[in-house]
Parts: sequence; structure tokens; C-alpha cells
Amino acid sequence: MTDRDALYAAVLAAPDDDTPRLVYADFLDDTGVRADAIRARFISNQIALARAEPWSEEYDRLHRATAPVEDHYRKEWAADLEGGFGRGSHFSRGFVAQVMCDLPRFLSDGMRVFDRHPVRGVKFTTARAHGAYSTLAVSPLLARIHTLHASGEQVDDIAAERLAASPHIVGLRCLRVTRSALSIAGLGRLVSLTRSGLRELELYEHRAIGEAEVVRLVATGDKHCVRPTGC
Repeated sequence: MTDRDALYAAVLAAPDDDTPRLVYADFLDDTGVRADAIRARFISNQIALARAEPWSEEYDRLHRATAPVEDHYRKEWAADLEGGFGRGSHFSRGFVAQVMCDLPRFLSDGMRVFDRHPVRGVKFTTARAHGAYSTLAVSPLLARIHTLHASGEQVDDIAAERLAASPHIVGLRCLRVTRSALSIAGLGRLVSLTRSGLRELELYEHRAIGEAEVVRLVATGDKHCVRPTGC
């Protein structure tokens, strides 16, 4: 294993820690290769961006410095995300942080993504197979996810119950649910997670449930964590 490989492995082993990322950036900056220097500066700037006060002058400056670089190099730096994972990929703190894919593909190939990138967020485009979210609930892959965006009719009350009861959900901090088949009972099961480790629960377009019911439901959880939108 080369020094580069060892330092990158340290980033993968501690995806929430900035220190291995900055050490890796320092290594790249010292190689004398222009492409490495560009990546090193991008990593350092994105880490500074993540630490900056949102919408401050410093934040705006760093966003302007990093956004064009990500747009230009995204395909190159995420080239090994084959099989649909690269579409919709998003960088944060210098590395691929979120991927977008369908749930069955994630269940079959997700470990390869985690082996190559310090991914912490997944947006599922579709579940397709009935019971796919119940399968996710028993998968160790769920423990690797910090931010999860789920949508569609497969997100039903059974899925909510299985996910809420999963031993692998302890690391989940942000859950976004859109256009689901959840009843008020299913939503209530998800809201209950805000009394434990879940810090953000965003609910979009659950039009089958009345707004008044959602407001009452939000009051049963941590009201600072739940954001109903277009319910």
C-alpha cells in the first residue's frame, strides 16, 4: 500500500473526521502535480466552507471558490461510481458525500461505494420492489448512512415501523420523506425518532394527511427537528 492509499484509507475509516482529510490534502499539495494541488485546495476550501457561518461573507467566498471546481471535476473525481451511483453525486468537505440511486441497486452494490468514498448520504430515486425498505432496515449498510432521502409508495407504515425499530439506524441524523404512502400512524413512528438520535425529519407532500394532523403529530416529537412542508 502506497502512502497515498494509506492516507485515503484513513479518510474512509473516519468519514466524519476532518483531520484525515486535511492530512490527505497536505500530501496531495506536496506531490508537485498540478491535478493533486487542485484537489488539495478543493478539499481544504470545502472543509472551511463546512465550518463557516452559513451565508456569511466567508461562506459566500468559499462557495464561489468551490462550486465551479466541483462542477468541473465531479465526473473525474467520482468516475468509479459506476452503475448509476455517479448521477446526482454531491461533494462535501472535499469528497463524495451523497449518492443517488434506486434502493435495490444500493442494497446489492452499496458496500462498493462505501469502500471507495466517504459517503454519508443516500437519495433513493425509487424502491421498485415491494418491501425494499424493510430489507434496508435489516441491512448493515443502513448503519453507514447519516442522511437518507426516501420517497414513493414503498415508504409505508410497515417500512416506517421496520426502519424505526432497526438496530442499524442509530447513526441516522437526517431523514427526508417525500410523497410517501404513510398514514398518520406511520409518520408518528418516524417522528418518535427525533426523541432519540434523529436531528432532522423533513416531510414533503404528504397530501393524504391533513395539515392539522401533521401539526399535532409534530408536537409529539422534538419540534425543533421536524419540518413539514407541503403536507
